[in-house]
This record gives sequence, structure tokens and C-alpha cells, in this order.
Amino acid sequence: MKTHMKWKFPTKKIFYFKGESFLVAVLSFLVFLLGFSSFEEPWIYGITMVVIFVSLYIIIGQVVHYIRKVEESYHVTKTHFHASRKTRWSHKKEKVAFKDIKHHKLDKFFLAGYIVSKKGTRHSLFFNTLKDLEKFEKKLKS
Repeated sequence: MKTHMKWKFPTKKIFYFKGESFLVAVLSFLVFLLGFSSFEEPWIYGITMVVIFVSLYIIIGQVVHYIRKVEESYHVTKTHFHASRKTRWSHKKEKVAFKDIKHHKLDKFFLAGYIVSKKGTRHSLFFNTLKDLEKFEKKLKS
């Protein structure tokens, strides 16, 4: 088995996350119901309002991603976990020894999780693929 692994989050392949997509779908349904119940030609206005809502959501989301430029880099060695969190305005680095990890939780559906060090500090984790998450989980358990 490799002694280290690396990944960056988010990749360009990820358009929106599962939780975010679910929330947009629920909000779109509510916008559709509002448009459907408010006008004389319910189908046309309901669908038009949903298209406008989703378009605005995508445009605003892309602008925010462009402005903030969020990127997280993870590097796992034999003994330590390194995380680097960057935005346009800040840069934070974290380093935790595997022997100092008290608790961890990984979610295979949302591809995220956290580790808690003995100091009580919580470190968030985000993964691009289930394969990366499973590799990291195997590393934690070894």
C-alpha cells in the first residue's frame, strides 16, 4: 500500500454537490407551485419561474465561486494528515498526527467528514470521489 495520498477539492468535474442539488430541487418545486397558483396560465408561468430561478442560482453560484476561489488540498503521509485551505483572501494550514486523532466521522453519501484531534480541534474533510474517501478511511483504520 502507498505510504501517502493527495487530493484537491473541489475539482472542475464537480458542478454542484448532492445536498445542494437536493435543496435547489425542493426550492424549484416550491417556486413552480407559487407560479402555478398565481397566474391564469399556470404551466407556462410555473415553468418560466423555475427556469429563471435555476438560471439565477447557477449564475450567482458561479460568480461567488469565481470571487472566493475556494480550494482545499489534502496530503496524507504515513504519520500525519495535512490540510491546506485557501480562498482568495486567506490561507490556512493544518497538520495532525494520526496518533493524535481521537475521533473521526466520514459520510459516504455526501463525500465529507471530519476528524477530531486530542486537543478537541475539529478538521473538516471533503472528497471528490468515494474511492478517495475509502482510501482515507483505510488509512485511518490502519
